[in-house]
Amino acid sequence: MKEVIYKNITGPNPRKREISIEETSDRSKIRMVKKWISKYYLKDMFMAQSKAELEHWIELDKERSAVRKYHILRHIDRKKRINKVLFKMAGEFYIVDRLKVFKVFCVNILKIQICE
Repeated sequence: MKEVIYKNITGPNPRKREISIEETSDRSKIRMVKKWISKYYLKDMFMAQSKAELEHWIELDKERSAVRKYHILRHIDRKKRINKVLFKMAGEFYIVDRLKVFKVFCVNILKIQICE
């Protein structure tokens, strides 16, 4: 049997979004749970007067904050027979709309848990 849960979380802060997908599957004596979480934060917005000014702002901002981090963690519990793996990636990207640019910080997390 397979169960999928989708959540789109919005709160009082319009600058923050969270999307979560959880999938649980039971096969013969093994239970697997996969959870994908994406979090997005609107960090900054800039309104330019020209295309050259817009490109200059993006280049300067890229030099100031080159955030891109990856983490992989693994945990094995031999007594409970549980194997957990966590993949985490944090970074930034830009959304450009005419002469407006939005800087977005994102965190993507994938959790996998296997139980025997």
